[in-house]
Amino acid sequence: MNPEKRDLVGGTPLMWSAARGDLSELRRLVSEGLIVDEKNEHNQTALIYAAAAGKVDAVSLLLSANAQIEHKDRHGCTALIYAASRGHLRVVHELLNRGADIEAKNNNDVTALMEAAANGHRSVVETLLERAANPKAEAASGETALHFASQENFKDIIDLLLNKWSS
Repeated sequence: MNPEKRDLVGGTPLMWSAARGDLSELRRLVSEGLIVDEKNEHNQTALIYAAAAGKVDAVSLLLSANAQIEHKDRHGCTALIYAASRGHLRVVHELLNRGADIEAKNNNDVTALMEAAANGHRSVVETLLERAANPKAEAASGETALHFASQENFKDIIDLLLNKWSS
């Protein structure tokens, strides 16, 4: 595999190895000196690919190789926002344990908590609330995580958010 070759959107072998969770290939590419924070045309990095795919070991490896934990893609999304939106609880834990900003916002001021609530990921919502995510934070639209959960009628998440809201 040519480590310099890119796909149609500028994705690299490092990014695709991260998305697959192919740790041996990821280690090899990192050891060959590939830039861990290389970006594709959407300003996404290997860390974002790994987080979005739920590959916690790849996330850990990339962070150990000094990947930028707060890097934002063209939509302003961080690895934490991607992991939360897709319900990847182990990745969310890893990123938070490594210092990810729990209140990072994308270009629409949407947080990881809002994404998790909007997509019905109860365990991620619980974790984010336990780690002090602000349930009253507002997106650019004025909506909160409670609004997002209510739109999809995720009753268990609505209850979690209401309990935290009043405490």
